Amino acid sequence: MFPAAQTIGEITQKLCGRMGPLSPNEIRILEKRRTQMHRAASEIDRSLTRLKAPSANGRLALAAAALAAALGSPFVHAQLPEPTQLVDAQHCMFCHTTDAPFLAPSFHQIAERYRNTPHADAMLEKKLRLGGPAHWGDTPMPLAADRGGPLSREDAHVLVQWVLSQ
Repeated sequence: MFPAAQTIGEITQKLCGRMGPLSPNEIRILEKRRTQMHRAASEIDRSLTRLKAPSANGRLALAAAALAAALGSPFVHAQLPEPTQLVDAQHCMFCHTTDAPFLAPSFHQIAERYRNTPHADAMLEKKLRLGGPAHWGDTPMPLAADRGGPLSREDAHVLVQWVLSQ
């Protein structure tokens, strides 16, 4: 979808519907985010390796979190593992971050707003697949085809469940 010659700024402009060039500061922020994403991916790989054989305390903590989530505790929710392939394929991190607003709201902000809203998951899944107007700021959600290709209902569901688990 994106020729290798395009810069991260040009790609972000296309994905996020920005008009006009990005400032040098915005481009530096994007480059920094890309570096942070690569570092985080390495850390996640190391963490997953450690989780494959968790200690008794680790298993107990995971079981407690799962039980609290299953019982619907309003104070605890289980965070799902990131569907990295889908996040990368749809270029989510070009506009969103996990914990701070950037060109679009953070995944944490989205989760806070919609986690306990009835039928929000269906609305968000539709918005992921078909795009839609901005609910925060001026950046609309582009069509899936403009972000990285078609997005199935199942893949949209996986992404939304992950975001709502933040």
